[in-house]
Amino acid sequence: MILLLGQCGYERVAAPLRELTGVEVVVAAWTQVELVERLNPELVCVDLFEHRVVMPWLIGERSDLGPLRTVVKALEGRLAVYRGLRRPMPGTWGLLGRGPDLAELEGVVEGQRVLDVQGLWARHGLPTDDVEFGSGHGEAGLLGAELEASWIHALWVAQTRGPAKVLVCDLDDTLIHGLLVAQDFAEKNPAWGTGDHEEAWWRLKRGLHEAVRQVASRGVVLALCTRNDLGLLCERFRRRPDACGALGLALDLDDFTVVEAGFGPKSEALRRIADRLGVGLDSLVLLDDSAFENAEVQARAPEVVLLPQPWRESLLLGPSFTSLGPSLDRRPSYRSRAAVSQETGDLEGFLAGMELIIQVRDAVASDLPRVRQLLARVRQLDLTGARPEVVDESGWMVGFVRDRLADHGLVCAGLFRAGRLVTWVCSCRVMPHRVAASLLWAMRREHPRALVQRVPTERNGATLGLIEDSERGSAAWVEVA
Repeated sequence: MILLLGQCGYERVAAPLRELTGVEVVVAAWTQVELVERLNPELVCVDLFEHRVVMPWLIGERSDLGPLRTVVKALEGRLAVYRGLRRPMPGTWGLLGRGPDLAELEGVVEGQRVLDVQGLWARHGLPTDDVEFGSGHGEAGLLGAELEASWIHALWVAQTRGPAKVLVCDLDDTLIHGLLVAQDFAEKNPAWGTGDHEEAWWRLKRGLHEAVRQVASRGVVLALCTRNDLGLLCERFRRRPDACGALGLALDLDDFTVVEAGFGPKSEALRRIADRLGVGLDSLVLLDDSAFENAEVQARAPEVVLLPQPWRESLLLGPSFTSLGPSLDRRPSYRSRAAVSQETGDLEGFLAGMELIIQVRDAVASDLPRVRQLLARVRQLDLTGARPEVVDESGWMVGFVRDRLADHGLVCAGLFRAGRLVTWVCSCRVMPHRVAASLLWAMRREHPRALVQRVPTERNGATLGLIEDSERGSAAWVEVA
């Protein structure tokens, strides 16, 4: 359920939002904050700045801000997003004239998550109603409502499913101008070739590179998939420090956790990327300019999400990459997994050299958001398929893994209740490290009499034999903290 508090503009937004999400959308006055406790929605959007609140300030009469602050206070600790103040157009108050001071009014939501709806409409060329009708609600018609609904939809996806795990980027005609193999590559792309600092900056696809970096900062792993020779790629796709290196904007090989370079079908390359990172194809989003490549992927790997145009907006505001919580840098963890996945020799000797350390303990309140995330995402290392509601930390145990390449953090969670293991999940990022059975053993050691059973699901084949392995104790290559 999504709760929209603030009837004025949200009545228009509700219908397209229901169509996008397929869930119940309730609209009520912003004063009805008690509905949050009663309905327990997944997302709450609040419009404090309806016309009855804003109009006194527009005509110079300061109204009482107490009720607004009461609502903000009541929603502390909840996932609440506030609709930004729609300021009147400058022409309403005279060309470049001094409008009313609304800083104090806007300060009510300072430090909160705020949707800049007026900026969203402006980016899409939609004027607000006051352009045609004078000062009023400051809405942007049905098109504006549809845009706002798409933005709220992205927030809802971020809350219920989390962002995509991997963004896979094409290179030729996508991140660079033209082809990597072309003789004029350096001329078209001075950030990786020759040319001065200013030329490298202006000729870079700056907006796309900036957006990809922003996505990576939200915890999404970057992969490169290109039809090029790996040797040539390593030679040419490196930033020159005197060009764009100082600006830190141009991407190069070092920014990608996994690189697939070759001339086979792109769908097969995407399967290899998913296997090396230990994720499903449905965790990949592909950024590729080629209609042919996109069609081949759609036909042979339909689980992969194709990034829609315009790319920059999809990266910055789209549902696949929106993040509402703190972003974790998982790149070292995925690099560790990729290194283990590529090992073909003495695997146990290699794992022993990874200096793997596990730790398990009872969960605390601060662990619960990550526990919910694991329950929502994990499908392969899922022992029972159960999805109990995470109300508090009672009965939950959590497991942590680190090695010499990365601290993988909280990767495992199990719920012990009434003498049995209700659910147990472990992130697939550490599947190649072969620590899952050791984590399960360490948790069972704390609950020695608990009944532990595997319940088969469509996707948890990786847990076959896991219980039996856990009964043998911790693996030889694992140290228990």
